[in-house]
Amino acid sequence: MNGAELLKSKGITQADLARQLNCERNNVNIWFCGSHSPKVSTLVKLVTALNELGANTDYNEVYKALKQSRKEYLERKRG
Repeated sequence: MNGAELLKSKGITQADLARQLNCERNNVNIWFCGSHSPKVSTLVKLVTALNELGANTDYNEVYKALKQSRKEYLERKRG
């Protein structure tokens, strides 16, 4: 499961998460599409925000999803 699939499975949009984090939706997009990896401190904030939105998730689930997004992004970039 990649980042986009994780959000979809939890019924949360990037816009919802951006509002919860008080940041731009573009920031959320670059993490969940895999073009950039968040810092550990940001990852903790992501998990907290997701849970505040009712996601019932944990650090490992979010980390694995973002790691998969990053892998897929790099594969697409290589062509």
